[in-house]
Amino acid sequence: MIYDVAVIGGGPGGYAAAFEAVRYGLSTILFEKELVGGTCLNRGCVPTKYLAHVAKLGMELSHATGYGLDIQYRGIDFRMTQQKNHAIVEELRNGLSQKLADCNVAIVNGEASLIDKNLILCGNVPYETRNVIIASGSRPIRLREHMLTSDEVLKLDKIPASMSIIGGGSISAEFAEIFNGFGTSVSIYIRGERILRNWDKDIAVGLAQSMKKRGIKIVSKCDEDTLGSVRDEITISAVGRKPVLDHMNKLLFSTDDNGGIITDPSGQTKTKGIYAVGDAVSGSPMLAHTAMEQGIRAVCHIRHQQSASAGAVIRCIYTTPEIACVGSTVEEALLQGRDAVSARQTMYANARTLISTRERGFIKIVAEKGTRRLLGAQLMCERASDIISELAAAVQNGFTIDDMLKTTRPHPSYAEAVSEALGRAREALDSGI
Repeated sequence: MIYDVAVIGGGPGGYAAAFEAVRYGLSTILFEKELVGGTCLNRGCVPTKYLAHVAKLGMELSHATGYGLDIQYRGIDFRMTQQKNHAIVEELRNGLSQKLADCNVAIVNGEASLIDKNLILCGNVPYETRNVIIASGSRPIRLREHMLTSDEVLKLDKIPASMSIIGGGSISAEFAEIFNGFGTSVSIYIRGERILRNWDKDIAVGLAQSMKKRGIKIVSKCDEDTLGSVRDEITISAVGRKPVLDHMNKLLFSTDDNGGIITDPSGQTKTKGIYAVGDAVSGSPMLAHTAMEQGIRAVCHIRHQQSASAGAVIRCIYTTPEIACVGSTVEEALLQGRDAVSARQTMYANARTLISTRERGFIKIVAEKGTRRLLGAQLMCERASDIISELAAAVQNGFTIDDMLKTTRPHPSYAEAVSEALGRAREALDSGI
């Protein structure tokens, strides 16, 4: 049998592509060497967010007396927490596997080798296909042999007394807050001057201040010798990830200096009929939802032979409060030659925030003068990962600040601070500042 689409990798980009392909009646086969769901479901997004949820519950319980609740929080049974965590992951994975089977996606468990444009070998069995989508994902970089990767940290069966984390990105931030919430003494070591160096400066500064209040130590301007010599009960290497392209015929595509596959906007490589999505792609933000969008876009191109536009990239960090961004910061907009203004609304006067949390944060809006279009948004507040979707849709569709102010947001809610931030942006635009 010759398949219309062969997908290598069963993570978000891979299974999203498979579902989209069968929706259009394309015969589809999916190869997965480990567990369907990929890093996100099995070793990333889902299990870490469960641990973050538990850590936040513990923090809330420790402050319960401030709400008049007579509760004594005695700590966490980490083994039970991990058992529940693994059970949730397994339930989601089984549901995904069943859905793939119900949709008639042929699933082959094993290491797939891309031999040629239309040929894949797996378990010494050849498979022919008209199109290939490489969704092989990425693996964490281990800076030194004695350090654990994010994959291995999720397998811990007890809470360490002390932990050092090398790296200042989103993975580092989430693990630092999780284990700090569990009672671990946490230190972060970074090469630069601040954590989240590729994020909005107000967010980076705000998160650093929040971490320091909780006792998380941040050591900046570390050289290679310092980073390599850091040792604690647990030391985590959180310095990034690399694309996994094992057993791929690299003559069929080009890669960048970091090993990512170079594609056009549709996801197609230099070889017609071979696509790449997700973490394997050059310059990938390595986000599950972006991989899913890319997988769908690749299938759209296979079916219609035309490029679809990429969606606005949403980035989230599940700290307390949450962090979410979309589009450009005001600095990025100005560097792009766009005359932009920013407006910021703090959460200090937001009723829902005052009711539910000690954390505050802000919502920042970036708009273009002249067109008055929303160019970006940076959020550090409760439910930021939910609120950001509205702002992403606005960026994607070219909505103006005035368009967005026509929407009434509920009171009291975290989201009503969006209206206040938009109002401040309108004032800035109207004043010509």
